[in-house]
Amino acid sequence: MNKIEFFTAGESHGPCLTGIIINFPSGIKISLDKINNELSRRQRGYGRGGRMKIENDKIIITSGFNSKNITTGAPVSFYIENLDFENWKNKKEHDITTPRPGHADIYGAIKYNEKNIRNIIERSSARETAVRVACGSFFKQYLEKEKIEFYSFVTGIGEYDFYKNKCDITEKEKQFLFKSEFGVFDKETEKIIKNTVDLAVKNKDSLGGRIRVIIKGVKTGLGSYVDFRERLEAKLGFAMLSIPSVKGINFGSMDYSYKTGRESHDRIISIRKNTVKHSSNNAGGITGGISTGENIWFDLFIKPVPTLMSPLETVEMFTGQKTLALKERADVWICPAAGVVAEAMAAYVIINEKNKI
Repeated sequence: MNKIEFFTAGESHGPCLTGIIINFPSGIKISLDKINNELSRRQRGYGRGGRMKIENDKIIITSGFNSKNITTGAPVSFYIENLDFENWKNKKEHDITTPRPGHADIYGAIKYNEKNIRNIIERSSARETAVRVACGSFFKQYLEKEKIEFYSFVTGIGEYDFYKNKCDITEKEKQFLFKSEFGVFDKETEKIIKNTVDLAVKNKDSLGGRIRVIIKGVKTGLGSYVDFRERLEAKLGFAMLSIPSVKGINFGSMDYSYKTGRESHDRIISIRKNTVKHSSNNAGGITGGISTGENIWFDLFIKPVPTLMSPLETVEMFTGQKTLALKERADVWICPAAGVVAEAMAAYVIINEKNKI
């Protein structure tokens, strides 16, 4: 099967966001409700800004489906309306020349020789990830028949760290996680996050954090060591680092590199019918570029949101005069939403690795 690819188009405050998926198999029943639920998950989360109160993301399919929502093998195309478009028709015409520390705006303006950094802001915005989440739901639904599942949860905010080396999820934890606007498994951790985010809001500041992704149900043998481009960590790493605000990734136990081999390596306890069982999963489910058959798990490190309600110092891009950075509506903390995007990108990698077998 040819590699499944997807493409995104659209701007943060344009009329819509557009997605195209090519080489997606025919004959696959796709639930639009599941896609829209994933889009809703991306919009939720404590600390999200006013934009998410305006948008109500829903997918509108324009090709690649028949009347029964079964894929035809033709390219799938769809769009998601930007309801905030009407509010920004005139604002988009105003030139912006005061870049934000931590944002792509000034660097994109230099690269593309733009005089108005609004043109950079519109496409570099994380709003683009709504399309990734929709595409990811296609991939997840395809992988359901293989019993492969994707989960994400928050493992840290500020000075607080949670769920050290947790690499599996119980059914009870799943139920709590899906209802939590903080992306965690218990009320005590929710309280810590709420207080931390509330303090950032009070200080007109923003936050980053740590999230973990777990992929369950992947059998031994995805990825390869024979070509550096085929190593599974490399492919997942590329996909994760393409997500706005993700600044780092760690596979498996955070203690792995601090311990000896005797202390850290996962002992093999059985091999049966090409299924390998281990005494632990410190490696994160990948060794030598190949999936081991254990849960794949990795941590992502998320930088604080660049737009602050109490702006940082910057300089005007043409005069060089000192001023304050752009201040506009923005999130304070986005980690639960970033986790949903990470699940989608992980599904993109895994579906293509499965199709090679």
